[in-house]
Amino acid sequence: MLKQQQAIDNRNDLEQTFEKYISDTFTYIHITKTFCDNKIKTWYLQRAENLDTMKGIKDNANKSSTKLIPGRRQKLEKDLGDVLKSTLDGLSDMLLFLEAVEKLSVTSAFVFTDACSLPIGVSAEHVHSVIFAARMAASLMVHFKRDDRTFFIPSLSNLEVQVCYLDKYMSLLQQICKGMEESMKSIPSGKRLRWPYNSQAMRFSMYKDEHVQKMMRHCRQLDIIRNDPDFRLTFLFQGSAQLFISEFRQSKGRMQDFLSDLEECARQLDNLKFRVNISSVAGSSLSIVGGILSIVGMALIPVTAGVSSVLTVAGISCGVTSGVNSLVTGVAEMTVSKKHRDRSETTFQCFMKDVQTLVVCMEKVASSACPANRSEQIRALINNKGDNTVKIGQAGANLYRIGNRIENVLDSGGVAKGTSLMSKAARSGFIALNALFIGLDVLFICKDSISLSKGSKNEMAQLIRSRAALWRSELDSWEKIHDSLCRGLREFSSSQEILEQPFYPK
Repeated sequence: MLKQQQAIDNRNDLEQTFEKYISDTFTYIHITKTFCDNKIKTWYLQRAENLDTMKGIKDNANKSSTKLIPGRRQKLEKDLGDVLKSTLDGLSDMLLFLEAVEKLSVTSAFVFTDACSLPIGVSAEHVHSVIFAARMAASLMVHFKRDDRTFFIPSLSNLEVQVCYLDKYMSLLQQICKGMEESMKSIPSGKRLRWPYNSQAMRFSMYKDEHVQKMMRHCRQLDIIRNDPDFRLTFLFQGSAQLFISEFRQSKGRMQDFLSDLEECARQLDNLKFRVNISSVAGSSLSIVGGILSIVGMALIPVTAGVSSVLTVAGISCGVTSGVNSLVTGVAEMTVSKKHRDRSETTFQCFMKDVQTLVVCMEKVASSACPANRSEQIRALINNKGDNTVKIGQAGANLYRIGNRIENVLDSGGVAKGTSLMSKAARSGFIALNALFIGLDVLFICKDSISLSKGSKNEMAQLIRSRAALWRSELDSWEKIHDSLCRGLREFSSSQEILEQPFYPK
């Protein structure tokens, strides 16, 4: 009697576990179908609007002078922050859809037969089609494995890169939806699904108790596998998982050192800017004194019978000293800035070699071969992916370059310095001009003093720091992939074997 009751309990447990696995599968199908049928158009239009706004902000920043005035920069970055908030909300919806597709890709097709209880009008072949389509689309998901909230932060310096990657997301998501739509045409939407009222426990009654227990363990393992993000990622990488782990371990230290060097370079440039501002304040103050002495000396010549010319000479000396100080300061700033620029460019080239190695590995995953059982539409999806991948790879390499932007910042700084030096050299002996230059020097002192009080930042340093933050976000994402793959590989072979095992005893 006790043994019989135990057998009944085992069948009831199997029924609940089995029905949950079936129900969860159709929940993921519903999420996927709803997004593809109803949400993708609105989602795409909203992201296209975000993209246009971001491009408009980029154009406005480019139309302005290289050195954006603080108020203008703050306004543009506020506008960028608003549009990126909307973008991130949309990307959250996208990630829910992608997670559903990813879970479908590691769903056991062997569970679904025409003998099991499925919604009315839905055959096992329909479910198999969805699973195989998800497995093929899953290879594209490697492109979404980053922390969007740290990648899409408001930064005019990184706006070009963010525009490129949002455009890339939109293109890839359309491809995934196109492949999934074909596989779900015969499956009604979730609200229209009707389930038969027959009991699975009755179907399982034909199996021996040891078979029932084995099926229950198998079903529970399948549920654990499907909800394990480490297994899903390793399943996506397949044979490239170990390659990525190896390449990342070799590159990680060099890449971290590079980013630390960049951040140190930015810090030193800020310190240089601070010292230059101090020198500028001191030089301008000396220039004011010289200008006043020159004016007083020349004004008193008729009264002092030329004695006051000593004041004029002293004023000229102060002006010359101020000019020499500005010249030395300007040359020093240019020299040190060029040194840091050259150092950044050299280390950046080494860094990009490591980046390219990891990106090639990721691209290999994204273009990897899929299961043999696939539809013509999904085969076309994979074949059409290549052109976009190449385009994005080339764009990414170009967009991450910092040399031209740094050169522009330096050039504009040099022109500004040159103008200041020329103005100071032209002062001697002209009372009206000296009066004018005194006003300008007061203005420069105020400007540099305000900059000092705010902890003045070097524009080149800001660019380097922004780009370093972007790359550190990517490096952190790659490290999370590495750690996840390491965990996933521990039991990957046994888990994949379970996924590929027939579910029903012969």
